[in-house]
Amino acid sequence: MTHVSQSLNTASAAAKYYLLVTLHVLFIFNFINVMKQIFLKNLMGSVWLLLFSIPVSAQTVIWDGPTTSVSLSFGVTDVIIPGVVELSYPGSQSGPHNAVSESSFQLSGIGSPLGTTWAAGSIALNGGNIEALSYGIYENVVNPPFVGQERIIPNTPLGPGTYICRIPNGSENIYIEFTFANVGGANEGSLNYTRTTLVQQAPSAENVN
Repeated sequence: MTHVSQSLNTASAAAKYYLLVTLHVLFIFNFINVMKQIFLKNLMGSVWLLLFSIPVSAQTVIWDGPTTSVSLSFGVTDVIIPGVVELSYPGSQSGPHNAVSESSFQLSGIGSPLGTTWAAGSIALNGGNIEALSYGIYENVVNPPFVGQERIIPNTPLGPGTYICRIPNGSENIYIEFTFANVGGANEGSLNYTRTTLVQQAPSAENVN
């Protein structure tokens, strides 16, 4: 009986040992699985974050269609892109303002007309390299203020002449050529220019009635 009892105790101890080992193995296995899922989840999140944080280049859209003549004065607005850029000039300002986002032309580097930047040149001469031109605000590029008899920014093409206006609009950068007859000032009641327009696509054959 003693030997039988000892055998039973030994078997019971062995069973407990194997059960304990099994539980430890299951715990480690489950722990590894949980950590693996957390790692994969974080990895996928990092991948998606990386994908969405990669900057997407804006599409270049050049308005090189027929020109339109504009004479801005009090009560007249040039709607270029509705709700985005609508130029207005009530008179005696240093330049036009964007009626969508401001009530008057703002000096001191504010950037009027808001939503636009400018570069000296024409589409014909710079169309293939239009993104690489040096763009700045109207106040600095087109009509820099005087200090005495000198412009603040020397050696800058300025005043009446031809400029390219860049307008970010969603996923596009729109480029429009402006040719100014005058650029704004204290004694100018109107602002006069011509600008290029968007080329209208002809309807395809299947859309023609």
